[in-house]
Amino acid sequence: MGITAFSGTLTGAMGGTGKVVSAGDAAEEQRQLFLTSLSNAEIAVGYIGELASMEIVRRLGRKLTAGETENMNSCVEDLKDIAKKFEQLVENGIKELNNSALKHEVKPLIDEFRDIPHDIDDNEFAEAEANEPWVQNVLIHLHTVLEGFKTRMSAESFDHLVSYLTNTVANTLERAVLKSRFTRLGGLQFDRELRALVNFLTSVTSSTIRDRFAKLHQINTVLNLEHPQEVLEYYGSSSSGVTWRLTPSEVREVLGRRNDFKTDEIRRLKL
Repeated sequence: MGITAFSGTLTGAMGGTGKVVSAGDAAEEQRQLFLTSLSNAEIAVGYIGELASMEIVRRLGRKLTAGETENMNSCVEDLKDIAKKFEQLVENGIKELNNSALKHEVKPLIDEFRDIPHDIDDNEFAEAEANEPWVQNVLIHLHTVLEGFKTRMSAESFDHLVSYLTNTVANTLERAVLKSRFTRLGGLQFDRELRALVNFLTSVTSSTIRDRFAKLHQINTVLNLEHPQEVLEYYGSSSSGVTWRLTPSEVREVLGRRNDFKTDEIRRLKL
């Protein structure tokens, strides 16, 4: 099967429109066809790599003529080009799988963070600590969704899928946090929620994903300060080699999400 035909098969497995169908038995059949096509593309990359490794030349057991060498080199370059196309096809397939089958389910769950009060008092903090309804709901859904793919994908492709999913989680949560209000206790609650999310996603992949949450960890640090001036002990020239992902204006924005921090004090900070 040519690369164009194979690409058509993969696209067809996504419902013919570039989207994974998501309703009933037909959706499951389409999803299985898509994952099978994705697996076949990965296997093809491996086989093509073997052919392009010149191992076949060594197995001939004789020295090639100049003409044979030229022809062989030309074939090897063609094979490498085909392998790159298959690799791109696999990458695009995993990206589309995230966009069509994961992203639309996960984003609304993360967005619900805005509906969970974080401007809380002692009693509300104790209740949240005992139940943690938002983050537990998110973790259950993430586990369920990912389990449906883990056993049907190669380890490498699954790691790539988790990587795309992690970006969705981190970016969506960052926006949700910056639209929420916090007390000091609310900051502590967010710290627990963020740790739970990072620990879960780290546990399901062999790839390094903690760096995707670097900005959120810094937002978390700012939200958990005792007073606005304390940020000067961490930010800028006092960062001790830490690369801050937050700009001065973003630091002020995060500080402004704390109900108990005064606007004038935040404005006067020399960041």
